[in-house]
This record gives sequence, structure tokens and C-alpha cells, in this order.
Amino acid sequence: MIVYVETNFVLEQAFLQEEHGSCTRLLEAAAAKKIELVLPAYSMGEPYEKLIRRRRERKQLSDRLRQELHELRRSAPYANEAEQYSDLARLLIDSNEQENQRLNEVLSRILDIATIIPTDSDVLKNALMAQRALGLSPQDSIVYAAVRKHLVMQNGTRCFINKNTRTSWNRASSLNSKRTIARSSRRFWTASDTSRQTCGTGATRSIPLLDLGLITSRNK
Repeated sequence: MIVYVETNFVLEQAFLQEEHGSCTRLLEAAAAKKIELVLPAYSMGEPYEKLIRRRRERKQLSDRLRQELHELRRSAPYANEAEQYSDLARLLIDSNEQENQRLNEVLSRILDIATIIPTDSDVLKNALMAQRALGLSPQDSIVYAAVRKHLVMQNGTRCFINKNTRTSWNRASSLNSKRTIARSSRRFWTASDTSRQTCGTGATRSIPLLDLGLITSRNK
């Protein structure tokens, strides 16, 4: 079975978010050749956008916190309490380096195991059309176009792992492109069905396995 994943799959593991265990089990299933894991090349680079954004936001927050703590230390009633929060400012900075290291490790492991869909000129052209026709964001349209291109060339059972729903992807599943995708994969996968009967990965309710004919959204 082919299992398509995207940027959130990478982020869950790099940031050790609530579903990272399920994502790790999918990687293990792919390494054991129980499934074929496939994701767009764009989803290997997009996580760095969020990492850089988080780093910038945390640096700004850390600098602001240090400044406020410095002022509080100058006031006798608050000096001792302010000192207790000095580690928080340091944590904001240290966490950036730890997340960057985990992201690099996750990407390296995925590269060893998964099939990567190139972001070629056809994908980019179709992504531009998807933006206009389906109302997708530039980022989502690239993922959508890459998965769709790979999907139509495959046989057998396929499913798409996603996390939440968003209006733009609901629109994408309701227009003409839905017919092309739906012909290739008819079965609707629920998390419980997949974890018990198909993937054997223990996927949780928060990461359903969706029929690609019913692609809904990404939520980075």
C-alpha cells in the first residue's frame, strides 16, 4: 500500500508533537517494507520555513523577557522572583537548536526510507492552476499537484495521511480534480480501520488516513 504524507508528518516528529509516535511507527512500517511511504520534495524543505519563523519569534520573545526581567531585578520586591524566570529565556533559545537538530535527523531518515516526488515543471504548472481553480494557497497547491501527479501513475491501494481540515482543501476535493483522484482510490480510510487492519501503525484519531478522493487540508 502507498501512503502519502506531507509537511505535517515531518513537523510532528521534528517538534515531538502529540502525534509523533504514530508518525514514527509509519516510518518503521516503511523501513520494514510493509508500506511505501511517499511525500513531495517540497515537504522536505517547507519545515525549515516554520523552524526559521519559530526561531525568530522565540528570539524576540527571549530578548523581551530578558529585558523585563532585568528591570524587575532592579526592584527590591521582585528581584528574587525575577531570578527564577531567567531559565525560561534560555530555554527559548536552546529549544531552537534542539529542534533544528531533530529536523535534520528526521529528514535524513525519511530520505533513506521514503519515495520523494520531485517538484518539477509539471508540478509547478499544475500548482498554479490549482491555486486559481481550487483556491489553494501556493504551498498547499504544490503539495496537492505533486501528490496528484504521482497518484495517477500508481496502481493498488493508496491513502493520504493528514491532520486537520481546512476550507481550501474541501474545495479542492469537490471540483473536477476530485474525479481524477477518486478513480484511483475508492476506499475511505479511518484511523481505527487503518491501525487495526492495514498499516499496523497505531495511527490515532488525530491523524486519519484519508481516501485521496476526499483530500481535505493541511494545517501547519
